[in-house]
Amino acid sequence: MMKNIKLLFIAICFLAVTSCEDYIDEQPVDSIGDDIVIEDLESLNAAVLGMYSSMQVGNQYGELQVFMPGILSDEMEFTGTFPTKADMAVNNLTAENGTMRGVWSSPYLTIFIANTILERAENAGDASEIASFIAEAKFGRALALFNLVKLWGGVPMPLTSDVSANSALGRTSEAEVYAQIITDLTDAVAALPTKADNGVARATRGAANALLARAHLYSGNLSAAGTAANAVITSGEYSIDPDYANIFDQTASSPERIFEIFASNQDQSNLGFFAQPTGLGGRYDYAPSRAFYAEIDDADERKALIVPNTADAAFAGFFVTDKYTDGPNGTDRAQAIRLAEMYLIRAQANQDVADLNILRTRAGLAPLGAYSDAAIYFERKVELAFEGHRWFDLRRSGTIDAVMSAVKPASWNPTDVLLPIPQRELEQNPTLGPSDQNPGY
Repeated sequence: MMKNIKLLFIAICFLAVTSCEDYIDEQPVDSIGDDIVIEDLESLNAAVLGMYSSMQVGNQYGELQVFMPGILSDEMEFTGTFPTKADMAVNNLTAENGTMRGVWSSPYLTIFIANTILERAENAGDASEIASFIAEAKFGRALALFNLVKLWGGVPMPLTSDVSANSALGRTSEAEVYAQIITDLTDAVAALPTKADNGVARATRGAANALLARAHLYSGNLSAAGTAANAVITSGEYSIDPDYANIFDQTASSPERIFEIFASNQDQSNLGFFAQPTGLGGRYDYAPSRAFYAEIDDADERKALIVPNTADAAFAGFFVTDKYTDGPNGTDRAQAIRLAEMYLIRAQANQDVADLNILRTRAGLAPLGAYSDAAIYFERKVELAFEGHRWFDLRRSGTIDAVMSAVKPASWNPTDVLLPIPQRELEQNPTLGPSDQNPGY
């Protein structure tokens, strides 16, 4: 039986990470051949695993989808030396920034693999046998599109594996991209298995509903966001972990995890490497903001995962996030979606302080007497710290200009709320031109 050699090669290539100053460009989508073989359930499963593997790289959940929103915002300080990341930290991005270009291009590989699966899955078996795999592909495409639209606004949106056609796509509006994300996730919910069947490193019904809640939240439909979040909370598949630190301990299981990005000694992430001090086997590019640390109540048990950097004398007075601790072995898994976020979304949708207080009680804090938007955004800031949310919460709340102009007065510009479309994309795509660039660039 023919093996899916090409797909495995792609997956291996995209699992590679580097500590070089500029990431080696990932293989552009327009150079991937039309030779992903799907002919039975085994090769279909391999293709789906290849889609998940594409999310593990540094330009996605192996580093930048987690930490870049932190240094763009007021959440983290950049303590490294890469000039392209330093530009992110002072919101001085240009369209030529190579690191940002990787964050743009990498999700398109995920989309390409997902589209190929959707087009060829019928070769693998009958409708009942392939339904869950198709649903996983739709989840993967939705997540990749979401990670593009939340950073750039409207983006090219390929829905086929036709490389020639995709390389000439124009920008699809932000509203249309969100509509496609919501359609994909709604379809996926109906066909995905439960956590008991798929675990937390593959898409499940709960993961699709949770991402659907987030997509509705970001696109401004609070009512629908609350409904989707409630479906996850009441599913009985997940529960709030009484031990906050346990969520991020890769040697333990946690009932709060909904969807995580797999990592192991063999398939390593760079999260611990870039978060931990050099004295503990890391590179230490990302540090929790000292001002943010001072904001957190000393009684808040979540503060215990922000510790002083005592391993590097050059960074005395700085802090380290202990959500990611395995610098040498790379086993830290990004918690892409977890249950606490669903309580925060339902709280905001229903303006319900009870949901907010569930998390405050877990953190050892006194409950609040009334709901407020200010309380929900601060709770999100502390609860979801260093997980890739803060930049987008500032945008959603309408406070980004006030906050960032105070934090980075010398470099902040209100047009920085969206990233620039990479210059190479504008030059190579015949449908895009200078007028398609985001404002301010």
